[in-house]
Amino acid sequence: MIASFEVVTYFQTYALERNGSFSANCNVLNALLHVSEPYRYLQQIHKTLKYLCSVWSAGKVKDKWVRVSPVNTVQHESFTGSGTSFTQAKEWPRNCRESHPECRSPKSDYYPTRLLYIDSKSQSIRLRHKNSFPVHLQYATLSDCWGQAAVQCLKCDNFTTFEQGIPFIQLAKTFQEAVTVCRSFSCVVFGSIASVFVQDSPGDWEVEALQMWDIYGNSFLNIATTDSKDSHGGLFRERNTKALQHFKLSLADLFPYRRPGEDEETLVKSIKQLEEAPCNRFPGLDGVTELVPDKKASAYLSINCNV
Repeated sequence: MIASFEVVTYFQTYALERNGSFSANCNVLNALLHVSEPYRYLQQIHKTLKYLCSVWSAGKVKDKWVRVSPVNTVQHESFTGSGTSFTQAKEWPRNCRESHPECRSPKSDYYPTRLLYIDSKSQSIRLRHKNSFPVHLQYATLSDCWGQAAVQCLKCDNFTTFEQGIPFIQLAKTFQEAVTVCRSFSCVVFGSIASVFVQDSPGDWEVEALQMWDIYGNSFLNIATTDSKDSHGGLFRERNTKALQHFKLSLADLFPYRRPGEDEETLVKSIKQLEEAPCNRFPGLDGVTELVPDKKASAYLSINCNV
C-alpha cells in the first residue's frame, strides 16, 4: 500500500490526485505509528509530519474529506516585542501564581549582592548594592550568550562608572531590550553575570559564583536570549504567526470507519499512544500532537505545527 499511495511529499488517496488530503495523511501517520516495527518507516513518518506541518503553516488547510477548524487561542503578532506579545507574556506568571500552589510559597530572604537599577529619569542603569533596595523587591535576571563580540562587563576599573550610571543608548541591543522587558513587567532591577560579577576579581568570583543558583532561582523573571549569538543580537524577532496556531480535528471525522464496538475512549487511548510514540522524540521532527477538550465533542486531536 505504501508503494501504491506514496508520492514525493505526501500520501495520496487515489491515483493522479491533484491536491493532497490533510485528514488522509493524518490517518497515514496514525497507521505508521501503530505498525509492529515503526522504525522501518521513519522516512515516511518524517515525510507525513513535514507535510502536515507545512500545510498548516501555509494556511492551506481546506480538506475535502474532513472538517477542520482553528482553536480559539491568543491572537499572536508577528513581532515578539509587540504590545500583544507582552500582554500574553505577563499572563503566564499571573496564571502561575494563581494556579500553582508551589509558586505561592513564602518568598526567600535571599537577595543578590548587586543588581542594576533601571533609572527612568536619567535613562540609564546604575549598579547598586542590595542594602539600597526595599525588602523583597522583585528582580529579573538575564541569561545571554556573550559570543565573540565585546561584552560590557563589570570590572575593577569601571566599577565607579557602573555605579554612576550607563546611558541606555550605550548598552548592547540585548541589554536595551532586557530593560524594555523589565519595564513591561514593572520590574526596576535586574542582573546578569556580566554586570553584577566583577569579572577580573578572583575574590569576587569565588563568592558570587557560589550564589548562581540562588541568584537565578529567586528571580521573579529570567530573560533568556535563546536566539542570539552575542549581546548585540537582541531579544525580539519577527515570526510566522501561523506556525503558532492550533487546529483541531474531530475524532469522529478523523476515524470515520471505527471497528464495531469501538468507543470514543478507545480512540482517545489510541491518540495518546500516538503522542508517546518514539517518532515524536526524534530530532528534527517538529509535529507535536495533543488532546484538547471541547464542549461539542468528547475529544479532539490538536496538532501544533512549529516549522
